[in-house]
Amino acid sequence: MKAMNKRIHATIIRPLLTLCLALTAWTQAGAQGVVIYKTNGETTILQASDIKEIVPFGYGEKPWTEVTGGKVYTVNGVKFTMVEVEGGSCTYTSRHIYRLEKFSIGQTEVTQALWEAVMGSNPSYSKGMIGPNFPVNNVSWHDCQTFIVKLNQLTGLEFRLPNQFEWYYAAFGGNNGKKYKFSGSDDAGEVAWYSANSDWHVHEVATKSPNELGIYDMSGNVEEWCYNWYGSLPSSGAIGTSYQGPANKTERAYKGGGYTSSESELNNGWGFSYAPSSKYSYLGLRLAL
Repeated sequence: MKAMNKRIHATIIRPLLTLCLALTAWTQAGAQGVVIYKTNGETTILQASDIKEIVPFGYGEKPWTEVTGGKVYTVNGVKFTMVEVEGGSCTYTSRHIYRLEKFSIGQTEVTQALWEAVMGSNPSYSKGMIGPNFPVNNVSWHDCQTFIVKLNQLTGLEFRLPNQFEWYYAAFGGNNGKKYKFSGSDDAGEVAWYSANSDWHVHEVATKSPNELGIYDMSGNVEEWCYNWYGSLPSSGAIGTSYQGPANKTERAYKGGGYTSSESELNNGWGFSYAPSSKYSYLGLRLAL
């Protein structure tokens, strides 16, 4: 009976899972060989030749291992951890208080090892910045969307960039926050690589102390793309995971300081915006789910 079940899974269930994942993830314009993905209303267009085969997990398998406070995922041999953040009230300013749903966020910035495992190449700036545990950098917002599309294809999950309010809430430690000036401490040097201690290059992730949720490098190392457009703040109330931002749609938000930042640019509220095509050696990303 077990052998028959395995044969049924291999010959019927697995192909059906593959087809379902493919149909729900993308639509194909066959003659042009173009694959069109849609995530949170945004469209990412890839050449069909760039898309790796979807390999669904076996019957009863999970694409993660549960650990205290989160889950560890493995993609092409590279492990990364997502920290679970309980929903709650996010006081962004005295006049802007938001309710956030439960979400997960990367324990570290996306590493060069993970980017290369998904994309097959490493775009990071080379001077003192190359290594599997260094944060990937020199990537545009559009590059990040392509990476996420391929990551989701490989895992069958729905990874994304955090919006700026999720990022801010996690940086402050969520419901466990102690209202530190920086993410995890009032001492910048304890938690951040920045202009005073970085020797002007990125460092391996998780080499400074974490914040109250066990998240690393939210105050330094590389600035981090957020999903939403940058601009005027919304009225107080619920902020969903698919928050798009204001209607002007000119530049994308980023949060956090980087290795070139001054201490005043490391506080949890710091962040502005870049054009989505921008690429800098001090700019990377962190995943949300």
